[in-house]
Amino acid sequence: EGDGKDAWIFDIDEAALSNVAYYVGIQFGLLPFSHATWVEWEMKAIAPAIEPMLSLYRQLLTSQWSLF
Repeated sequence: EGDGKDAWIFDIDEAALSNVAYYVGIQFGLLPFSHATWVEWEMKAIAPAIEPMLSLYRQLLTSQWSLF
């Protein structure tokens, strides 16, 4: 404790970003999944942060934690 070695590592995936807009676009599975459209969605880089994860990230930024 207090040795400066405490850290949080964020793996930015669907646990931190919402892909709901993509699934709305394929009507939540009524249209077939397409790897090509998935990659196109990812490349847009517009998935919003899931609010509780963003809140945690912001809280940690103001603390003594290192973030990676």
